[in-house]
Amino acid sequence: MRLTRAAVFAISLACTTLACTAHRAPQPVSSQAPPRSTASAPSPTATPGLTRTRIAEDDNLDFGPNAISFISSTHGWALTPCAGTPQCGRLFETTDAGGQWTALGRPDLPSAARLAVREGAVDLYFANARNGYLFTSDHCATDCLSLTRDGGRTWTVLPLPPVAQLFTVGATSYAVTETAFGKPVGLLTTRVGSARWRRRALPVDDGVVRLAVARATIAVLQTGSPYQDDTPSARGRIWVSEDGGLHWSAEQVPCHGDDGGAAALAMSADDPSVLTVDCYDNEQSSQEQRTQHHIYRSSDAGQGWNQVADPTDVGAPIALVDNGAGHVVLATGSGIRSLLVMSTDGGRRWRVALALPTVGFAWGNLRFVSRSTGFVLAPSHYAAEHIYRTTDGGRDWSTLPVPPSP
Repeated sequence: MRLTRAAVFAISLACTTLACTAHRAPQPVSSQAPPRSTASAPSPTATPGLTRTRIAEDDNLDFGPNAISFISSTHGWALTPCAGTPQCGRLFETTDAGGQWTALGRPDLPSAARLAVREGAVDLYFANARNGYLFTSDHCATDCLSLTRDGGRTWTVLPLPPVAQLFTVGATSYAVTETAFGKPVGLLTTRVGSARWRRRALPVDDGVVRLAVARATIAVLQTGSPYQDDTPSARGRIWVSEDGGLHWSAEQVPCHGDDGGAAALAMSADDPSVLTVDCYDNEQSSQEQRTQHHIYRSSDAGQGWNQVADPTDVGAPIALVDNGAGHVVLATGSGIRSLLVMSTDGGRRWRVALALPTVGFAWGNLRFVSRSTGFVLAPSHYAAEHIYRTTDGGRDWSTLPVPPSP
């Protein structure tokens, strides 16, 4: 999951009019048009070797990847930006952590979605070495997801509505879709590699929605803001499904008092009953300085909560992940700087892992592929992007070489 250049809500879904039922039977998503495929011959491109972390401000550059997706510590893909060219969005693959990038061509997208590529609003997610997705929720009404079954060499455009979030756990992929006007449609599921998606009902019909998935368990967070209505539901709500979205149970968020509202949700990759919520006060939001983040942890899928240490007082929450070993990483962005803060003990102690002196919401594609290995793309705004990798559960991060610019 990543934040695009165009908006901070690529990991969020603004829900306003969805009418959902918690027990609706799954239905296949119909297709009115046949899928399209494109193919292109790969060509190798050499780049320098691994470098240690060095964060520099490059305000006049924007030549890094738009999106990345890795499936192991060395095997990943990167989608490059347009740089003003009419043919843009070149896909590259590496199997040696960026030592060499192989150009796979330009994946097919409907013409309306090409503007999203130019704006950095297209996302990328590979489930394994063969099956991956390219999707967008911007400038697109239909045909908003492309599927590859051969590692990115050819792509098939599928007739899905705008896709705001996408996750894969095991053999199942989950996608949150919305209309072309940002209004929610629902939750779709499919077996990895299949072009046939089935619809599940989301248990919420308004607000901003964030998903967390592990094994067959899905948690849905309706983010909250108590300043207009300080009722418990105004601070946010959580629903949990243990059967892939067929049935849902409602839980209360832990935010209260001066906490603000629930703004981010993480689920342990190894134990779906372990949830983490960031309660965020959203004060001084013009620059997001001196804000409060209060972190709560649950070990029983949201039925009870314990407050742990505060991670930072800088920025708005962008992403929150739990690698399954008690390591929690929170990405924040502000008008002054952006931070990646992490805890190795379930939130009892925090430290800054990365700091960017870049204005804007700087983090994208924060994802752990194992307990030890994770990746993040940064910054995603106003500067040259870098691919960062950790191999020690988030304690230390190093830069990887990026593919060449178009």
